[in-house]
Amino acid sequence: MGKYAKHLAAVGFLVLAMVLLYLSAAAWGSLALGKVMFHLESPISISEGVEVMDRAEEDSEDAEEGRQLLPAFCIWGQKEGIAVENKNLSRTSTADAILLCGEPGLVFEGCQLPIWGDGQGCIISEDTAWELFGSSQVVGKEVSCRGTSYVVRQVLPIQGNMIAFQLGQRSAAAGERQGDPSGSPSRQSGSSFGQGNQVYSGGSSGQGSQVWAEEQLDRITLKSEEGISKRTLEGTLGMQYGLSVQLLDIELLGGISGACMLFAPVTICVFFAALICRQYKKQKTRPGKAWMAGALILLAAVTFLFLKGQIRISEDYIPSRWSDFSFWSSLWQEKADAVKFLVGMEKTELDNRWAYGFLKAAGCGLLAEILLLAGLVKSRNFNTNP
Repeated sequence: MGKYAKHLAAVGFLVLAMVLLYLSAAAWGSLALGKVMFHLESPISISEGVEVMDRAEEDSEDAEEGRQLLPAFCIWGQKEGIAVENKNLSRTSTADAILLCGEPGLVFEGCQLPIWGDGQGCIISEDTAWELFGSSQVVGKEVSCRGTSYVVRQVLPIQGNMIAFQLGQRSAAAGERQGDPSGSPSRQSGSSFGQGNQVYSGGSSGQGSQVWAEEQLDRITLKSEEGISKRTLEGTLGMQYGLSVQLLDIELLGGISGACMLFAPVTICVFFAALICRQYKKQKTRPGKAWMAGALILLAAVTFLFLKGQIRISEDYIPSRWSDFSFWSSLWQEKADAVKFLVGMEKTELDNRWAYGFLKAAGCGLLAEILLLAGLVKSRNFNTNP
């Protein structure tokens, strides 16, 4: 019975390792690795945020000036403990309010509404929807916040009470300038940002700007685009828009947690490589050795392709000149400062999501490696001690 107990323990360790590996991969995939996030060292007002969006829109329409165009972005901030009301049912909920200037999909994954300029729309979480309406099917219904009514454009499948608003309000005058007297959204080719390239004029006098005029924005999230480094984005935000920012290096956290996630798969590949090598030595005939050599080459090719698809090196990690030996010491100090800032910064509820994702991905990856090694050791002991 002792032998079988050890065998079952080995199998149990291996199964748990695979489950933890799956959880690690899922958490790693939830990190915002396709985005670049900055923290504003000096928070800006709502009107200043709208003005930056308007200036970026003008730059995208006037690209011949030679300015560096920003990819799609969103300036945002959070206000905690905001009362939200459903007047029809006399229900009230307390939620964290996310104030948006720009692309909502960069802050909430898979969210497309309300688009920039829709000052009457909002999005809410499922928990908030259930508290206010007793249902999550509430798109098109109205909620009230700070004495102003908003129409629910989308319900987000996230936990916790949350509501988000667009701060810009498209004016009728802006519509007339685009050839639409009604003031409805129009399309402008060549725009580098905005939902569907729709052009809006934020207008600091919009409804969202008035209701939240006393609040501030302290975050910028941009879409990560190949060929545009984080240093370039930081310089553009500073020189063209006067914004002093601190990078939130989520990519670094993704690299650390990704390495933790890869420990177990690499260990499995090494284990099978060692097993094939032992079988190769045992073979007495050339065909047998050829089969083992072919299996080893196939395993090496699969491992290489797997790692190639998982490992990506950012341009920020490559020196402009290989003779620049000080680059590496500077990079180390920069990344150490980035980690220190991420740990010490005051985090919003949205920040807690990527922080939790990092800890889960790294923790589960390391535990998967430990359990995998334990399972392999027990399995080996079972085979060598019948």
